Amino acid sequence: MYAGGLVLDGETGQRIGGEWGGHTSTPTVADGTLFVPTFDLEGRDAATGELDWTFEPDSRSGGLGGVTVANETAYVLGKLGRPLVYAIDVGTGEEEWRWTPDRDEVGSIRSPLAVADDTVYLVDEDGTVCAIDGETGDEEWRRPTFVRTSGSPVVVDGTVYFGSRDGEATALRAEDGEPRWRTRLSHESEETVAATPDAVFAAGADGTVTRLSTVDGTIEWERQFDDVRRLGSPTVAGDTVYVGSRSDGTVLALTAADGTENWRVETRSVLFGDYTRVGVVDGPAVVDGVVYVATEPGDVYAIAEL
Repeated sequence: MYAGGLVLDGETGQRIGGEWGGHTSTPTVADGTLFVPTFDLEGRDAATGELDWTFEPDSRSGGLGGVTVANETAYVLGKLGRPLVYAIDVGTGEEEWRWTPDRDEVGSIRSPLAVADDTVYLVDEDGTVCAIDGETGDEEWRRPTFVRTSGSPVVVDGTVYFGSRDGEATALRAEDGEPRWRTRLSHESEETVAATPDAVFAAGADGTVTRLSTVDGTIEWERQFDDVRRLGSPTVAGDTVYVGSRSDGTVLALTAADGTENWRVETRSVLFGDYTRVGVVDGPAVVDGVVYVATEPGDVYAIAEL
């Protein structure tokens, strides 16, 4: 498993190689390469963590955003939330194209892109959704939705899904951006949603998790946890939804069908001088029944049902 530029043994947690770097977003692994966005984009050997190549963007201020890999191309956000996308060859680290819209038309983008069927999808903080040709960088369509969001879009079966700080979940047709449905939630949902062919799962800052139908956005169940706040991005694996708290570090496992709590794990907090660091920093990663989470104190956990 990978945390920043570190490569860890997934069974023991022992360090295999690589190193931690500043301004590191969640890394991405594809085709034997570890992609680490720091001040630059680093391509590292996934087995050893050894550096293979480095892509240096124009600006040296701030860290790069998240990376999405598809069709031997790494798509990475520009720095400081700028509406800028680089397409990088995964083998050489060379730039293939870049997308630089007018900042008066597309605002800040804070979360990784989505890629499906050779198209790159992104949504800015004002809810403007853009679709870009993955091979050329040409914009295919743009759709304003007038919601505030900082999560990534999720594309499943030809539909783009995302939540918002305004308490709405939105579904657009991937081919042209036409609205499919929009549902009012009882909670804000600015984190990235999770989606399957049948359901969309949204989590909120008030400790609520909601399941919606992908067909028409109907709310199928809603579960609020009064003792847990600031839930992050959920992850669906099999018949279970996993979600971590950014405020206290609790990791929850829920039955996807009805929201029943299966188990919870409390991660530790650490006192640093006059403040406490605590909380899960990103959506859980689930592989072969093991749930991996990284936390604010700098810990990595592997959680398995025994």
